[in-house]
Amino acid sequence: MNYAGFWIRTAAYLIDLIVVFLIYLFPLIIFSVTLAVISGMGGNFTPEQAKNMGGWFGFITMFFLQWVYFTVMESSERQATFGKKWLGLIVADEGNNRISYSKANARYWSKYLSAIIFGAGYFMVAFSQKRQGLHDKIAKTFVIKSEPTESEISEPSSSAVRFEKGRKSYPAAAPDRAIGNGFKYAGFWIRFWAYLLDCLILSPILYIEGYVSGYAIGTIVRERGGDIKEALKEGLMVLLPFLILIALVEMWLFYSFSESSNWQGTIGKKILGLKVVDEEGRRIEFSQASKRFWWKIWHSLLLCIGFFTIAFDEKKQGLYDKSAKTLVIQASEEGEESPLKPPSVKSSGGNESYLEMQERLKGLSKTKAKK
Repeated sequence: MNYAGFWIRTAAYLIDLIVVFLIYLFPLIIFSVTLAVISGMGGNFTPEQAKNMGGWFGFITMFFLQWVYFTVMESSERQATFGKKWLGLIVADEGNNRISYSKANARYWSKYLSAIIFGAGYFMVAFSQKRQGLHDKIAKTFVIKSEPTESEISEPSSSAVRFEKGRKSYPAAAPDRAIGNGFKYAGFWIRFWAYLLDCLILSPILYIEGYVSGYAIGTIVRERGGDIKEALKEGLMVLLPFLILIALVEMWLFYSFSESSNWQGTIGKKILGLKVVDEEGRRIEFSQASKRFWWKIWHSLLLCIGFFTIAFDEKKQGLYDKSAKTLVIQASEEGEESPLKPPSVKSSGGNESYLEMQERLKGLSKTKAKK
């Protein structure tokens, strides 16, 4: 097994803290708006009482969210949190298998023991032979890199189909076939219209959030004796950063889940017959879709230059596509060979179907095992 070291695990943990904090913003805003509404309806809270309630709510909510997030994610089929998945790490047991929910709990609660002893349980990762922290040793778990080692992929595959976790992968010759003749890159304007359709789909959700925010500001207006100007100033200072963060999280989830799903695109892209694939013509992972989204946000701050490159690039890639190593293509029309289908394999009996090839490979593996 390829054990994950101290620094890559630290980076994954920092990413997870950001994700948990973004999730935490949802209940925090609901709590804040509820408190404002109750106050507007006649509830009297001193600043000290509001501060105490907010502190306890934040502590309990964050404590609960972290527990659920780490235990559920690490015991799921993904075997990893978003931070670990993004950096290509998974949590496994001693047999390199997915861990149970009880083992994920044992690992999580043992982390507090690792922290109590001045963080020594975490620093053990840097010096342990198998890169285990104290909590890993207690729960009998390992954090490993999910990519196969050279010994695991050294078997010959002249006509074989190689399988990766969660998706199909083809031999070295397949990418050329996959993105060769008949492969149509989606241009600037069709992608622009797909984006507008997605904005229309998201607009009702954003409208509801704006309505709730307006109600909260209205409550502040009543508290200020009708001083709308002062209320707007105070309300926007408090709510605007949270609204921006919520909108970003919603868009991130919408784009990342849609583009890494079986649809391989958002609803807008699906309507216009577009798909998002990696540079080898395959469905992208959630981590890659997330990278694509956040690069898109970053490049949108650079005067949208990253978007206009689509019009001039040979493969119609925006800067965020290049950064995430993705392509947006037009789905094959009926009757054409789909670039996402596995290529036919020539055999003595003519064209061999994908399923037939899969069965033949299973037979070869069994024969090799007997020898």
